[in-house]
Amino acid sequence: MSFICNHCGETWDKHPATQVACPDCKAKVGSPCVRPSGHTLMYGEVHIAREQVAVDTGLLSKTCPNAPRPPVTPTATVVERKTPKVSPKQPTEQLTLF
Repeated sequence: MSFICNHCGETWDKHPATQVACPDCKAKVGSPCVRPSGHTLMYGEVHIAREQVAVDTGLLSKTCPNAPRPPVTPTATVVERKTPKVSPKQPTEQLTLF
């Protein structure tokens, strides 16, 4: 099974995070992560904590360095509108209610 980066398409024979031990399931370096039942995770995935350890040790980057950059969009300038203060209208007639 090979692993493919969703951003740039780079492939690896083993998941890069398997270069460190997993703090969740205690899988050793080079071994796949396992569930509490002892079965391996689907599709050769690894626990998030293992990926974080790989990022923290510099074996895996947090973002793909080869990922295409999103297009630059201009930022909008927010203009605050000032509404004029309007005094309440005084009634021109006075009604008497019975």
